[in-house]
Amino acid sequence: MINEIWCWITSNHDALVVVFTFLIFIVTAALAIYTAKLWRSTGELVGDAKDTAKRQLRAYVFPINTILTRVAIDQIPEFHVTIKNSGQTPAYRVMHDARVVYGPYPLDPTQMPLLFGEIERLSKVNLGPGISLNKYAYGITVTAEIWNELQDHKTAYYAYGEIRFDDAFGEHRWIKYLVMVGGQLGIRADGFMGNCSDGNETSEDEETGLSPQP
Repeated sequence: MINEIWCWITSNHDALVVVFTFLIFIVTAALAIYTAKLWRSTGELVGDAKDTAKRQLRAYVFPINTILTRVAIDQIPEFHVTIKNSGQTPAYRVMHDARVVYGPYPLDPTQMPLLFGEIERLSKVNLGPGISLNKYAYGITVTAEIWNELQDHKTAYYAYGEIRFDDAFGEHRWIKYLVMVGGQLGIRADGFMGNCSDGNETSEDEETGLSPQP
């Protein structure tokens, strides 16, 4: 029996070599594909881990308090805004400017550039984790006519600002905010300003395709 098997192997030697070579090729190819998928998966995991780490560690600078005081006849409205780095790493070269204007309500978004004009580029400062900065801006004097228009909900005082900075990972970040008093919100004694439906955008929106770079 053994001799017969050996004779069969000997007589079919070339065919068996081809078969075994083909099998080895199949196994090698399968291993190569598996290895490539493993490397790709590993790379994706590493990339996701890096992105997650950046999101957890990078600077987040936003306005945390916006109020408009002295909204009364013959007074000059005073806008006070506090911005804070709520992230875990510094925000570098922070630029922040804001201005207050008086205008119609509701506000036509297409008229915003004409209403607010060009935002100035101020000196740059670095903002460490947990550190806040305050800024003040002033609107036009509240006349009797303006006061009546505010009471009729026809107009509002708007405060518009831009914040720009670089995070610790070399990414440029920006925030635009638009808040108001008057209109349907009215005027509160504590100076509370509500967010407008337009004019509030960030670079986070740009990354997700929700808003364009200003």
